[in-house]
Amino acid sequence: MSTVDRIREQLTREDGVGSDAMESLALAYGFEVSQLNDRLSKCTNLLRKGLRSEAIQLANIRPNLFDWSASLDFPEVDDWLEILLFYQIVLPQRLNRDAVQQLQEAMVEEQPLEELLRQHRRLAIGKAPLSWRLKVLRAIANLDTGNGMWVEDLELWEKARLSEIPKALNRSIKDEDVDGCSKLAMELNQKNWTVQPPQELVAAANSATNRFEFTALCKELELVGKSLYDSFCAQDESECRLFGTQWNNLTAQLKAPLPKPIFEAAEPALLWLADLDDQNQKADSHQRAVETLVSKLDEGSSLMEIQKAYHAASSYSQDLDPTLESRYRSVTSELSLTAKRRTFLSVVGIASAALLAALAFGVWQWQSLKQAELMASLNTMQQLLEGRKLLEAKKFVDSLQTTKPGVAKSTEMIALAAELTGQLQTEADRADSFESYVKAADNQAPDRIDLANLVRAEELAATESEKEKVYRIRRRRQEYDRTQQDAQFAQLSSSLTTFVGDLSAIESKSKDELTAQDFEQLLNRHSDLMRQYPNVGSAGDTLLETVRKRLTGLRDSHSKLMLKQQNELAALTAIRRAASLEVFRQALDSYHTANPDSAISAEFKEAASEADNWTIVNDWNSFVSHVGAFGQGPTPELALKLEEELKKLKSIVEDCPALARCPDLEARIASVARRPEILNTLESSLDRNLISALVTLHGQVQSNTDQSVRVFAYFNQIDGKHKELENASARSGSGLEVIAGADGTVKLLSFRGPVKVVDQPKNLYAELVSTLRLRSADIVKEWESPLLLMINDIMKRPQVDSAVKEMLIVEVLEAATEGSYFLNSKLNETLVLLKQKRLRDTRWFDPQVGRDGLDPQMETRLRTSLGEAYRDIASSHSPIAKLADSKLTWVGSIQHDDNGQMQAWLSSIPSNSGSLIVVRPSTAPGLLRMEEAGQLTNGLAKLNAPSPSLMAGRPLFFMPND
Repeated sequence: MSTVDRIREQLTREDGVGSDAMESLALAYGFEVSQLNDRLSKCTNLLRKGLRSEAIQLANIRPNLFDWSASLDFPEVDDWLEILLFYQIVLPQRLNRDAVQQLQEAMVEEQPLEELLRQHRRLAIGKAPLSWRLKVLRAIANLDTGNGMWVEDLELWEKARLSEIPKALNRSIKDEDVDGCSKLAMELNQKNWTVQPPQELVAAANSATNRFEFTALCKELELVGKSLYDSFCAQDESECRLFGTQWNNLTAQLKAPLPKPIFEAAEPALLWLADLDDQNQKADSHQRAVETLVSKLDEGSSLMEIQKAYHAASSYSQDLDPTLESRYRSVTSELSLTAKRRTFLSVVGIASAALLAALAFGVWQWQSLKQAELMASLNTMQQLLEGRKLLEAKKFVDSLQTTKPGVAKSTEMIALAAELTGQLQTEADRADSFESYVKAADNQAPDRIDLANLVRAEELAATESEKEKVYRIRRRRQEYDRTQQDAQFAQLSSSLTTFVGDLSAIESKSKDELTAQDFEQLLNRHSDLMRQYPNVGSAGDTLLETVRKRLTGLRDSHSKLMLKQQNELAALTAIRRAASLEVFRQALDSYHTANPDSAISAEFKEAASEADNWTIVNDWNSFVSHVGAFGQGPTPELALKLEEELKKLKSIVEDCPALARCPDLEARIASVARRPEILNTLESSLDRNLISALVTLHGQVQSNTDQSVRVFAYFNQIDGKHKELENASARSGSGLEVIAGADGTVKLLSFRGPVKVVDQPKNLYAELVSTLRLRSADIVKEWESPLLLMINDIMKRPQVDSAVKEMLIVEVLEAATEGSYFLNSKLNETLVLLKQKRLRDTRWFDPQVGRDGLDPQMETRLRTSLGEAYRDIASSHSPIAKLADSKLTWVGSIQHDDNGQMQAWLSSIPSNSGSLIVVRPSTAPGLLRMEEAGQLTNGLAKLNAPSPSLMAGRPLFFMPND
């Protein structure tokens, strides 16, 4: 049975909720919520980083966060918390509903319809709050538009949600929960409602939100106003302007008149800033007026324009510059002699302008008085409403209708009058409710007075007469209760004597002898006493409470010991049953958090701190997989990738026992990585080789011997002359150009009789180059087999001189061994011998008896070594295959047995034998070690002798034997 099921069972018990059971349940519930909130925090951190898919993936790890949160946020949780508060039990940690909601929204945005349907079912099973379930249902309805069932469900659920919101809104208003009101207002103002929320509910939520926001703004303005006043007193203009800007920004957000005291506190500073602004404006205006006057004098403007500019410049308190004054007098005296009439008209215009300015000033002053009158009336009305002086406020509004109709018709005053009407109606409803509760509570028989209705009447009582009415009823009931208390107290004292004796007997037992049933029996008896004597007064309650505390103290001490053992066992079981390394790490952390005083807690904490090191196992397995692919088909691309991965591993891991399975791995990888380059070099060398352009000539030369010899000549010298050379009578007697040196120099050589032309070695070289070009991809991949076959073909090729064959074999074999670690180990000695022979036989171009067979001893050596190499190709990758079989699998962890000795705790046992590997920090900074911690043989695990690798909580990884 889960913790929530046990809580619900306690809540439905017929004999009432017992505090003894609730405290242990509160601890267990708090532990679960703490674990859940930790995972929720990690998920929300991922969401803040924009990693939504990763957050949802973490949330779906078993146990699924959505199912878990839905089960812990059961419908009766608020009632249960009130019971805990009543019993003065420490409240458990609350579920982070905002985090669940954020994850829920991320899931809705991320998942398709199928996942939404699964989530819909989970929330229904977990009885999640309607606000959560509505979001999922709306998303389903938007995706599955062809199914009208969702719209019907939406209507039903929205009606149910709208029935919940008023209670939640009232609670938020009562608790002055600004965020709660704001969220409810946002929910009600959404456009996606199928059933439109009642306007009065929306208005109430908006009004409460506005009122709270107005109060918050007023508090903030009060602080800014104080700072304004302080900076004004210090005559700090820059700071005063800074706070003035804040003041203006905040007042722009106000939706109602600001209370007068707050404004009056900031008014001196605001007036001072306005005066400074006015002075600065006048100084700027004076400067512009002087510049205008100078401009008019320089431009030779008319007398009227100059005089107007002069009057504008001299209308300020600052005197004009004497030079400018003298210049003005000189210019105007000259112009006045010829423009008296224009001057007269200018004076009249100036007088008219002054008259208009005076009239505008009067209008402005009248408007200012009207605005001040409006603000004063609004402040008065606001204060009456805040002071709950509703009748005075009604009279004030009525008086405004006749005395100040303009103020009464203002938008602000109409809003306040509407608020007054609502408050008057609320007051009338309150008075009616009070009378109904008083009537229901009162009764001639004092024992039949309804206390529940009396309490409601007391809560609603507002006037002194109402409070007096309630008091009289309360006093009658109290006098009756006092008589009952005296009688029950005497009976209780006698019953407690026996109870205390039994309690003393329980206290004398050792903790090992005690059981939960012992405490349960006494607590039930204590509850019976409380039910039997419900009216024993404060003295009796004190006696009962003293005995209860003594009993619950003993029970709690025993329960905490048992709970500690249970928690340790549960946390240890969670570690041993972890389904993944991430869950395993979380279980280690949870054990340390829940059991900080445990002997193994520190080891588990340290092991959990090494969790980042465990990821090297994934890197190793990825590397081993690539090694396996390399063994099946070694390509240069894979070789380069393996070189990079091996370099990375060696920069992190100081030692890994599996690498000993293929000690020559780096050499094997390096040889394969260079194959394309080696093959290109071979192809280029063969294509550009001098011998590739030669043909072979067989015939008798002009000498003392009649024996036929072979020489080499350039193909382009012989091309098209084959028949002529074979017909001795048709050939001219000047001789033929033949190769005379290794550098390709030629000489003339005379032949007697016919000359046979063989298009070798030109054709062989051309064939080899063509093969290398056309089959380069296959050769690079397979390498050993095609190159060995190529060498074998060269050895058997007829009509190709043995010296040329040997040079060609050296070149191909050198490339083959360079691109294959295996061939290098097999054929290197043969290659060295062949090179040494070629160093001795350097005059391959001299005329000599033609021979296409190799030296018998060298041919035997070549055929033997090539044959052995070809046969062993299949087994050449066995070391790589052994390394490929060294993947690491997480199989368990190191734990303490009952005697405190280290043992291997395996959650899964492989069928084959192998090594148990741990990953731990090396003594060298920044490096890790992958060490063998033990062996698994025939399903039995045995750890090595004590070593630094053995620490409780470290995961064990299985590596099969090679």
